[in-house]
Amino acid sequence: MLKRLVCTLLFGVLFAACRTDDESSKIFVTDIEIAEDAIFAPGDPVTVRATGFEPQDRIMFDIRYPLEDELFPEGYAKGIWAVEWERTETEITFLAPGGYPASTVGILLFREGRMQMLGTIRVSDGQAPDRYALYGVHISGDDTYVDRIDSESGAGVYVKCLDGIDAHCPVNDYGSNRIYGLAARGEGCVGFFYDLTMGYWADSDPQQYVAVGTIASSVGYLASRDGQLWLEHLNATRTSPVQPVRWTLPEGVTPEMLATTPFAATSDGCLLLAADRGDGSFVPVVLCAGSGQVRVGEPIEAGALIPFVTVRSREEGVSKNYLAGGYAISKPGGGASELRLFDVASMAFEEPFATSDDAVWSVAVDLDSEGQEIYLLTEDMQGIRRIRAYDRKQHVWRALPGEGLPYRAIVLAR
Repeated sequence: MLKRLVCTLLFGVLFAACRTDDESSKIFVTDIEIAEDAIFAPGDPVTVRATGFEPQDRIMFDIRYPLEDELFPEGYAKGIWAVEWERTETEITFLAPGGYPASTVGILLFREGRMQMLGTIRVSDGQAPDRYALYGVHISGDDTYVDRIDSESGAGVYVKCLDGIDAHCPVNDYGSNRIYGLAARGEGCVGFFYDLTMGYWADSDPQQYVAVGTIASSVGYLASRDGQLWLEHLNATRTSPVQPVRWTLPEGVTPEMLATTPFAATSDGCLLLAADRGDGSFVPVVLCAGSGQVRVGEPIEAGALIPFVTVRSREEGVSKNYLAGGYAISKPGGGASELRLFDVASMAFEEPFATSDDAVWSVAVDLDSEGQEIYLLTEDMQGIRRIRAYDRKQHVWRALPGEGLPYRAIVLAR
């Protein structure tokens, strides 16, 4: 359902495919050895040995998998860069790709616009699960821990420790098996992602970012550069760069004010952010992708102002749904909080559609669920953190098991 709702307003993928026919192919390396008879799991190290590797060489995948469709019997993904693990003069070790059904993967050596086929491998099923799971992110010492939260017991099941990384603002590109976010580095932050299927972590060093959020089926990062905010895409394995979008912030709003929570993107191409004024108040900030306009709302006294999006039906019987933006508003000093939709045209809050007795630290919305459930990481006046979920269709709250949680943020991912 979600893929029909979101519009890819901000990112267009332009892939210049390199030809592999006789005219452009070339023999770069010889004495090739690769384990073509083995079946690799996503994230397994794969080593190809050969004579003639050069430092600029890269490995690219041509992924093919069967489909149960008479018209389209085969699915494929081309132009996927391998995640390189180790390299010597005679060996390149990379990770078997994840995110696809059981597949046959062509291994291509890419050099100066031309490619040489090195061989093929088989990779087992690496698709993301059908259902979302809730993950928690917390800090212990100098490390960041990622846990999967068990829906029945509320216990955190260890997934990954990011050694020496102070990670925050986790988000998920809808339907994927990756968790993205920001990681403190020097005086700023870099973008990062952790692949739940392949089990590896990567960052964007040395690029510095001030905010992160989900846009359509991608994750975007806002960088502060040349007095402007630039919206960019953290390129993970795709070959294509993306043309950035940029805005000029008005006087009184600085990039540093926007770094508290992930931004949210609506169907009409608006990014909702919250600017922390440092005096116990926040202002809603809306970046309009189409016009390049920046809209700033009135200050609101709050302990936190957290953007989110949810599905909304159009009025007057029109069946087409869309993503509407809103904010979770925690009252000053903790205590109660409200969930409100936000009109980006008038820059005004609607009346609360749900309230909570506790302050909100983090928000995650299941856009694929029937009830459009909104998960809140909350904290009561005694400092005890819990997770609650609000069903927008039934207009009811439910409390997830577990309390005294260590998490600084939650995120839904597959």
